[in-house]
Amino acid sequence: MNDIIPAIVLVGYNRPLCIERLMKSVVEAEYLFENVPLIVSIDCSDKSDEIERIVREIGWNHGELRIIRYPKKQGLKQHILLCGDLSEIYGAVIVLEDDLLVSKGFYNYAIKAVNFYKYNKDICGVALYSHAWNGFAGLPFHPVHNEYDVFLGQFSITWGQCWTATQWKQFRNWYGRFEEEEIHDINIPRSIYDWGDQSWGKYFVFYLVKNKKYYVIPYESLSTNCSEIGEHNTQQNAAYQTYLLDAAKKNYIFPLIEEAIKYDICCERIFESNLLIHGINAKDICLNLNGIKRNNEGKNYILTTKKSDGEKSIAEFGLQLRPIEQNVVKDVEGTGIFLMTAKQRGNLDENMGCSLQRRSFEFFDLYWRHFLSLSFMIVKNKIKDKLRNLLMGHYVNRNIEK
Repeated sequence: MNDIIPAIVLVGYNRPLCIERLMKSVVEAEYLFENVPLIVSIDCSDKSDEIERIVREIGWNHGELRIIRYPKKQGLKQHILLCGDLSEIYGAVIVLEDDLLVSKGFYNYAIKAVNFYKYNKDICGVALYSHAWNGFAGLPFHPVHNEYDVFLGQFSITWGQCWTATQWKQFRNWYGRFEEEEIHDINIPRSIYDWGDQSWGKYFVFYLVKNKKYYVIPYESLSTNCSEIGEHNTQQNAAYQTYLLDAAKKNYIFPLIEEAIKYDICCERIFESNLLIHGINAKDICLNLNGIKRNNEGKNYILTTKKSDGEKSIAEFGLQLRPIEQNVVKDVEGTGIFLMTAKQRGNLDENMGCSLQRRSFEFFDLYWRHFLSLSFMIVKNKIKDKLRNLLMGHYVNRNIEK
């Protein structure tokens, strides 16, 4: 059999309860193959012994269990790079950080997807995670569905991904010389540059956008992010907790590259050249419906939801269908989306954002009273917490004085 059998790599540092939850979900998953290697890579901390004890107590019955411990702290970026390097030994790796949870069908999906696309040079990896939130724009994200089980995206996938040895080596070769490349002309949200030196994900974004590669992304997520408090999270939040497929699907239908729905790093649809929008080839139109692009990508036209007084549009479309770009594809009558010339719009500003009409549409026309009520409750609870902390501090100080 020539199929690649990916090794599963769990990435742990100092959160024993997180690695326990993740490993239990991995153990409870369904495996159609035996001899599946499981590697638990533990970066150095005062919790390393406890993490190893938990891993050995849970155990692994589907193949080799290998525990890697580092005597000195590697840091997140270096740790992930070392985990990716294991693909050279095992042919492919599924890398899971400790704040994730996986579906019981994650491995079946990964093995089918990675073998379908393993020879395709446009693919940089297979994602398990599927975004439901565009954090750059502060908007929900829902890709267009077609008859296939996956779409292609240039997103930062750090919450469950599979790389073949070839895919990882291509990234590693680029990463080894990336300082010699001009990366500041890439049309990505500027906030990515601020992710910090310990973010391996931002370098992977540079790589895949610069080289026009894609992740294979499932419409139904096979992993989810619990966003635990840790090195890069000061508080837990549910913004990136997505719907998890609670099943082990046996069959998946994968598209060829030219058949797949595609999205860029800004969660904007990448149209094929055979689509005409108001008589204009869609490949000559920059989609900025989320309002976060930094330039017009050298194209002559722009689609936007925000138009200043005095600006004239070539065409307008209604704001009725979801996802938003379907209003343009289906030529929906109305207003809310504007087709303009790039010359007229001038330089794009990533802080331009989108219109209030767009936000109201995306949040299902939530009534303003609901927002006012929610804001009041948040402020009230913050004040209560501050008063409680002040009173507790005063009480502790008085007891110390006594």
